[in-house]
Amino acid sequence: MTITGAYTEDGEHIFVFTENTIYTIKLFYGHPIGWRRTKVGDAISKQGMILTKERFETWKLYCDKIGTFTLPG
Repeated sequence: MTITGAYTEDGEHIFVFTENTIYTIKLFYGHPIGWRRTKVGDAISKQGMILTKERFETWKLYCDKIGTFTLPG
């Protein structure tokens, strides 16, 4: 699957923001090895924190690039 969106990186992950969805791509020495999808309304912690539309939009502000990614697997 290929996705396109605004993204940011932290060295171990790439966070790609598409419409109401965050794709987190796990990196190992710069190579993608896995991913997960979190949609607005999904739980984002074991304590029950929910990804709200407001939180999604706030986090998306940290994205400084647009890119296209092929998800591994």
